[in-house]
Amino acid sequence: MRYFKTILFLAGHDLKLVLRERTTLMWLFLMPPIFFYFIGTVTQGGVNIISDRLVGLVVENNDQAFLGEHLEARLRQNLFTITRPEDLDPVPEGEEAPKFRKLTIPENFTRDILAEQQVTLSFEGFRAGFSNDYDLIRIQKAAYTVLGDIIVATSNLGEGETLGAGAVSPYLDATRPTGINVKPAGKRLEIPSGFDQAIPGTLVMFTLMVLLTSGASML
Repeated sequence: MRYFKTILFLAGHDLKLVLRERTTLMWLFLMPPIFFYFIGTVTQGGVNIISDRLVGLVVENNDQAFLGEHLEARLRQNLFTITRPEDLDPVPEGEEAPKFRKLTIPENFTRDILAEQQVTLSFEGFRAGFSNDYDLIRIQKAAYTVLGDIIVATSNLGEGETLGAGAVSPYLDATRPTGINVKPAGKRLEIPSGFDQAIPGTLVMFTLMVLLTSGASML
């Protein structure tokens, strides 16, 4: 018990000395609530926007051939709802046009791919940051899946046969030979964001910061 009394005496004495400093009081009691509010407000819902959910995508398909349509089907499988530019509501005069996620499929998309020429898809993101990056990843996944379908379908063509819509469309519903089972490692099913993440994270940050500054100076 004598050792615990000594420890409590040293801790209490150290706390009294630390609390004499106004800067320490500011970083202990004033700054954490400010950081709670700022970080919690800025990151409110920031992680949920990259969850797997349906998002709108404006597709300008200038190809109008079977590979352009096949790419659209793959985009739908990656949770994009496709809208044509001509189906958008007209913007009233004097008002700013709303922003959309937009993918442009170039002319002769099918012809150039079958001729083994490089083709460039143009994507205009809805916003910057993780959400835009995740949209881009899903679009790239759809595009590379189309490329994989073409490779597999071409390898299965008979002598004298040419690649057409009937050769690649069966792979849209084909069963994958391998899969990935993804699930949370802990009990919590949703990644914390906003104040759920900001408050405990900020408390840990300020605790370590005060210990490494004021605590180190006392030592």
